[in-house]
Amino acid sequence: ITSTDTMTVTENITATGGDLLLQNTGGDFVLNALSIISNNSTFAIGIDSAGAVTLTDTSTVTSSGTGLIDIDAANDIELANVNTSGEVQVTTSAGAITDISGSEAALITADTVALRAATGIGATGADDIDLAVGTVSAETAAGDIFIESSTGFTVGTVDPLAGITALDNISLVTGGTLTVDDIIEATGAAATILVDAQGDIDVNSTVETNGGAIDLLAENNLNLNA
Repeated sequence: ITSTDTMTVTENITATGGDLLLQNTGGDFVLNALSIISNNSTFAIGIDSAGAVTLTDTSTVTSSGTGLIDIDAANDIELANVNTSGEVQVTTSAGAITDISGSEAALITADTVALRAATGIGATGADDIDLAVGTVSAETAAGDIFIESSTGFTVGTVDPLAGITALDNISLVTGGTLTVDDIIEATGAAATILVDAQGDIDVNSTVETNGGAIDLLAENNLNLNA
C-alpha cells in the first residue's frame, strides 16, 4: 500500500499469507490510537516513510508469529506497541527514536531488535526506550542512548549491527541479568556509560569510552570475562 503524501491509518489493517508493506513517498506516517496493524506466521510488516513515523499511544503493530517488523523513516520515529516473536528493526536516517507513551511499559517485545538513529535513541526517565527482548543492538550518530528492560537481555549482533554505540551517553538498565557479547562504546569526548542490572552483569566484550566514566552496577555478580 503506497501513498504519495501523509498516510494516516485510522482502522485496523490485517494481513495473512504474505508480507505487508505500508509506504508513503511524501509526508509522514501516522498510526492512530487504538488502531492495529497485524500479520501472521513468518510474514513481515514494513513501514517505510519519507518523513516521520508516529505510532500513537495505544496503537499496535504486531505479528502473531515470528514475522519481521521493519520500521524505516527519514525523520523521527515515535514508538508505541511493537510486538513479534521474531525480529524488530527500527531505522531513522536523520532523526531520533523516541517513546510516545511516557510510561514504563515495553515499547518493543521481540526476540531480537536493532535500533539505528541519527540524533538519539530514548531520553532520561520515562522517556527511555523500554524493551522486552532477548538481544539488542543499537547505534546513533549523535545524541544519547537510553534503554531499559524489566527483564535481562544481551547486547549482541542483530541485522548485522554489532553492539551498542553512541556519540554521547549510554544508559542500559535492566531488572535481570545483562550480558555484553558485543562492544558498548560511547565515542564522544567525556561521554559516559552506565550499565545497571538487578541481576548479574557478564562482560564478554569491550566496554569503552573516550575519557568518560564507566559505571557497571550489578545487584549480584559482576563477571569481567573479556
